This record gives sequence, C-alpha cells and structure tokens, in this order.
Amino acid sequence: MLTDWKVKMKKLLKASLALLTGVSLAACSSGSASGTTEPTTPEGTAAAEQEKPLRVALVTNLKGNSAFIDDGIAGFEETAKSYGWDYSIAECGADEDYETNARAFAQEDYDLILGLSWQATAAIKAVATEFPDAASYALVDDNSGLDNVMDVTFTEASGAYLIGRMAALVTNGESHNYGAVHAMEGQSGWVGWRYPFMQGVLSVDPDARFEFRYVGSYSDPEKANELAKQLAALGCKFINAACAGGDYGVFDAAEELGFYTSGQDEDLTDYGDNVISCQLKDTYNAVKYVLDKFSEGNWDPADVNLGIKEDTIGAVWVTKDSKLSTRADVLTDDIIADLKATAEDLKAGKIDLTAPDSSTYEYPKIND
Repeated sequence: MLTDWKVKMKKLLKASLALLTGVSLAACSSGSASGTTEPTTPEGTAAAEQEKPLRVALVTNLKGNSAFIDDGIAGFEETAKSYGWDYSIAECGADEDYETNARAFAQEDYDLILGLSWQATAAIKAVATEFPDAASYALVDDNSGLDNVMDVTFTEASGAYLIGRMAALVTNGESHNYGAVHAMEGQSGWVGWRYPFMQGVLSVDPDARFEFRYVGSYSDPEKANELAKQLAALGCKFINAACAGGDYGVFDAAEELGFYTSGQDEDLTDYGDNVISCQLKDTYNAVKYVLDKFSEGNWDPADVNLGIKEDTIGAVWVTKDSKLSTRADVLTDDIIADLKATAEDLKAGKIDLTAPDSSTYEYPKIND
C-alpha cells in the first residue's frame, strides 16, 4: 500500500503533468503502473536514474465503443504493468485530441508512443515527423508510411478464408449462392476479405457463385440492412457482414429472413441466432506484440504483419471460443474439427491466399 506521502506526490505529479502538457482530462484518461522508487541520497541519484522505469503511452479511441479498442487498451495496460513500466492511456473523444495528446507525450519524455486504430494515424505521423528523436513510435492497424514508426497491420485473409469455408459447410449445398456486404470497394477489401472468403467457400463448394454489395460508409446499418435483403432475394443462404457499424443491419436482416451471417473484428455471436461466427482481429495480442518487442531493447521500427500464426487473426468457434455455450445445431463437431484443421494448415502456410489482380480476376457471379 502506498504511504501518505507517496499518494500526495503521485497526485501532485499528475496535476503538474496535466498543466505542463495541456492534456485535456475531458478528452482522455490516463493511468500509471507502479514504478515509483524510494527516495535516494545524492550519491545514489545516478543509479536511480539508470533504474527509472520506461514510460510508454497509448493514444486511442474512447473505451467502451468497441471490443477492438477495449482489448487493445487491456493488452497495453496489462503488458505495461507486467514489465513494471510507467504508462499513460489517452482516450480521445474528438479528432483534435489525438495529436494534442501524442504531442504532449513526446514533450514529456515518454519512451514509446503507440497509436491504436486508424483514428490515431494522422497524430502519430505528425508527432513522429516533428519529434523524430523524442520517442519510439508504433501504430496498430494502419500504415503511417514513416521509417521511424513501426506499422503493425493484420493479414486478415486467413480469417476470411475460415469464414468462407464455414459458410459452405453450414449451408451444405442448400444454395450455391453466397453474398457479402462490405463497407468499401477497395484493394485492401479485395486482398483481405473478398478473395479469401471466396476461396474458402470454393474449397468446399466448387459450384459457388458470389455477389458483393458496398455500403460506402463504416456506420450505416440501415443501408447495410437493405443491401443484405437484396442478396437474400438472390438466394444467398450465407451473407458475410464486413461493413463495420453496418454489420448490425446485416444481422437484423439475417434474423428477419433466416440466412446465416458473420461479423468482423470481435465476438458478436450473442447478437442473434443467425450470427454463427465472426472474423477476429485480436488487438490485445497485437499491442502486446509491440510492447514485448520494445522490452527487448534495440528497438527496430520495421513494419510487421500479424496473422493467424501470431494469434491475432482467426474466427469464433475455430481459433477462439464463443460467448455462447454451444451452437451444435449449426456448427456440428465435425464442422468445427474441419475448421480447426484448416486453421492449422493456414498457420503452417499450406494454403496460398495471395490475391490476384482484382481487375482481371473473373470469379463466378450470381447474375452471370
């Protein structure tokens, strides 16, 4: 238990830090691991400076908005504590808060500043450019394009392949038509979601045909719902939801019309009976990966891609248990065993998911 004087000093330090750095308490929250040392004599000052714990900071969205953010915060906090580091977490409620907090951390001599999710990208780029030698920098789930920032991205293709294979196994030839509702029609969506999803389906159902719809937004469940109903009208018995906040619109359509679906990033299988899985993106392990690398010393900001082999990509019921106790009515023991074996093949690199050029690749379409 902290003594009274330590409590007072800790409160004073936090108050002083807020004043000096300009970090808005309304815009973010911060924490600190127990890294306080006992007072030293003048002769022991140099030794104490050498033993001073590292200081690491996280800049991210508000906790409670999604499991993606919550898991990343938990991974940061628990890993920093395990190393005995001092840490701060800036939860940002407005766009301008990201750079304000990242800049404050750079000016306050933090050793590592980590941005979580694309919302933090501009802030990390600005601060790492203005203060290249002030700290080490990392960014999870986006590309900064800077040599002094470790960009941590995900190889989502393995998770999409598992969902595709699951889709074909659970529909079992009832319909050879499969659909997906995506947020955007971009190259990253083709490489990470659409192509591997199709390959997963085709590995079970070679007669499969596909149709994709695009919301044009990351937060439009009403439009996603409408597009999912269009796909259901084409005879799709499985429609993959890959449109961020729009996923819930697909889920509602699934419950209304009776097709199977799956979501993205986190376990949402308790939303409804027809949400049979979700493609996972584990930010806890991704953030832990960064801090583990930082703990080794000789920091190397080279970019990394994390996937199923590093336990950051997967699918509910396959690489991670569901919130639910069972879905045996849909996902039988044989199907689960098949998918787990497929996950091991993916980890071993036995399945090539290198996507061809989307402009020249001709996949079988429902309307053909």
